[in-house]
Amino acid sequence: MFDKLKQLNQLREMKKKMDALTVEEQVGEIKIKMAGNMEVLEVVLGDKEKLNERDIKECFNQAAKSIQKKMASEFSGGAGLPF
Repeated sequence: MFDKLKQLNQLREMKKKMDALTVEEQVGEIKIKMAGNMEVLEVVLGDKEKLNERDIKECFNQAAKSIQKKMASEFSGGAGLPF
């Protein structure tokens, strides 16, 4: 019983850490800030004349990959899942 509660508390702590992680990526005139829970926190669009669909997609994908790498390095080793 207490092991399950301990695991639950560890998972809650991990979620807090994940939510606190952020990355920013920029491609051309587009900048995206993303949180560890994969939520887009901010999108900055520069010169509207230079925006294109390919850059938006590339920027989002880079942000997603960056946050995944950051989470992997943060939670690798002994700080991983408790079970």
